[in-house]
Amino acid sequence: MKHLMVRKKRQYIFIGTVVLSFVVAILSFLAFYLPARSGHLRLTATIERLEGEVSLREKIVGELERRRIQLESAQLERQQFLAARIIPRKTGFAAILPSLEEFAQVAGIDRNRVQFQIEQEPRFGVYAVGISMPVRGDYKAVTRFIRELESSNIFFILNSISMDRAESETFKELNLLLSLTTFFSDDEQ
Repeated sequence: MKHLMVRKKRQYIFIGTVVLSFVVAILSFLAFYLPARSGHLRLTATIERLEGEVSLREKIVGELERRRIQLESAQLERQQFLAARIIPRKTGFAAILPSLEEFAQVAGIDRNRVQFQIEQEPRFGVYAVGISMPVRGDYKAVTRFIRELESSNIFFILNSISMDRAESETFKELNLLLSLTTFFSDDEQ
């Protein structure tokens, strides 16, 4: 009997040790698993957030790339426009005076002394040139002259037309002062 008790005692100790080991293993598992699990959840949430940011940034980069292409296209169009319609500053006056004279002859008007005023500093790569031009002729001739300006390869803006009070030889003639603007391109571009 004593032997049986000792054996039972050993079984209890063994079972207690196994149960204690099991409890320690479970507590160790929970002690290591829960922080690892919460860390994993945090990392998963961070990855999802970063993936969303990457997607948003890809859209932004795509939009910026589209705008860059538009800006390059606009710059090319601007250069083509300047080359086609704007005269370089070095040759500007030499090109404008004969053109204005030709337009006046085609329209059949008399033009007097033309006055120019050029800006000192270019804006957006062009110099604005103000032109003050007294003209005399009948209504049809003046309108032909304005149409010639509009259809010219040179870019002209008609700012104003004012009636000159000077006496004309006949009532059919108009004495007008035309205020025009044209542009010269910056030679350094």
